Amino acid sequence: MKLFLVGRSIVAVCISILPVFAQVKREFVHGRDVDTPSTWRSIPHWENGLLINVDANHTSGPVVFTIDRDGRRDEFLFTLPDSGRIDIFGWALSQKGEVALGGAIYSKDSRLSTFIAWIDPTRTQQTVIRTWPLRPAAVTFSPDGTVWAIGNLTEGDDSIPRKHVLKRFDINGKVLSTKVIKVADPHATADITFLRGGKDRVGWFTGPEYLEFGLDGAEISRYNVPGLSRADDATGFALSQEGDVVVSLRNGGRENRFLQLDRQHGTWAEVPLHKRDGGTSALVLGFDGPTLVTDTANGRISFFDTK
Repeated sequence: MKLFLVGRSIVAVCISILPVFAQVKREFVHGRDVDTPSTWRSIPHWENGLLINVDANHTSGPVVFTIDRDGRRDEFLFTLPDSGRIDIFGWALSQKGEVALGGAIYSKDSRLSTFIAWIDPTRTQQTVIRTWPLRPAAVTFSPDGTVWAIGNLTEGDDSIPRKHVLKRFDINGKVLSTKVIKVADPHATADITFLRGGKDRVGWFTGPEYLEFGLDGAEISRYNVPGLSRADDATGFALSQEGDVVVSLRNGGRENRFLQLDRQHGTWAEVPLHKRDGGTSALVLGFDGPTLVTDTANGRISFFDTK
């Protein structure tokens, strides 16, 4: 295990807005359902051909599990030395099968630290980077192999902005960039958030806003999300390799709403995700190539093919 200390300084980086990417319009038709041996205790997501989620969170040994397209489950135990409790806030899966975890550890004598962990595809080696005072609320892999984390600073100089801090790390734990992201709601935190990597960008869905960054960390576009009064009304987010974006939102006690980003006009359009049996999906999990993956209920995964 390698341990790297990450400094507390915040590097100011100017944000340049570049032209938005070309719009790719999609329609989705229900293809099939897959029953799995799992139920979700936290919001899972689908990326690089697998669903990834965490069981037994907030214990000394959380269980990270994946589920494939046929419903088969694989899992491993994640532990750290002297851990009394591990809280995992974000998890991600790379194209190579690596897992990234972002979270906090309370030692057996109640000392607190925060970390990002890399677990190799064989699940036999892990590298842990200490990120204190950054509390990583969400993590993802970008296509170039770097790991991104966004979160809040738990302590430090009050003259330094402490919310929505974005950090990029290489595989050895070196910090490639650090910046504070300005958001529409200054009182919001990064705790309820979705961070995903695409082919040529990384997307961050905060609830009221959706932001995209180039692979160098520079912001390239942002979009307001209409009708979203609270960040926790968002239940799921998907970014495809082609740049399609679909989100699921709570709808005042009724069935969830599904919105797709129209880049050309900077707006969002309703997406009907009806199944052949008349049912609907509950939340968006991600994309499997061009196929949209959603959750129905009780561990059932639904696949919607591109029309």
